[in-house]
Amino acid sequence: MEALIVAASSGTQNAVAEVVRYTGKFNIVTAASGTAARRIAAERLFDMVIVCSGLPDERGTGTATAIAERHEGGVIYIEQAADYEETTSALEDAGIIVIGKPLSKGTLYNAVKMVYAANMRIEALRHENRDLVKRLEETRLVNRAKLMLIETLGYSESEAHRYIEKKAMDQRRPRAAVAMDILKTYVR
Repeated sequence: MEALIVAASSGTQNAVAEVVRYTGKFNIVTAASGTAARRIAAERLFDMVIVCSGLPDERGTGTATAIAERHEGGVIYIEQAADYEETTSALEDAGIIVIGKPLSKGTLYNAVKMVYAANMRIEALRHENRDLVKRLEETRLVNRAKLMLIETLGYSESEAHRYIEKKAMDQRRPRAAVAMDILKTYVR
């Protein structure tokens, strides 16, 4: 997994990277300004982005929001205590986790673990979605083959269904492969 850390000082970058490295889950890329972060984020996708307030070219909320709009991974924004409430209300609708300073390693670690867990759940849902799309495409293919058998050979719907099922079992092939053969045979 890839993480982008955006902070003005190398000391802050290193401190945040130390906590992220402790999870053992992320390869880390750093940026010292919002402009650099946006450029890097435009070139590659990140599973997690941590933006610290007080960047040299902007406050940081714009960078966090821009990256959150483009990336599906989690975004953590670290804000000064004085601006925490205002920033939280502005960024939470974008799905950005806001953490106030002074920052403890435990708080940051917990936020990183939350982002990691959310990423794992999202990946599981993506995998499930791919499986459902594949099954839907196979069902459509089989239904087209059934229609072809009904139209060309005069089978009933149940006869066409049984024909495809039996052929798939006899040939030990997926129904979709049998359906594809039927379509290749009877398509004009």
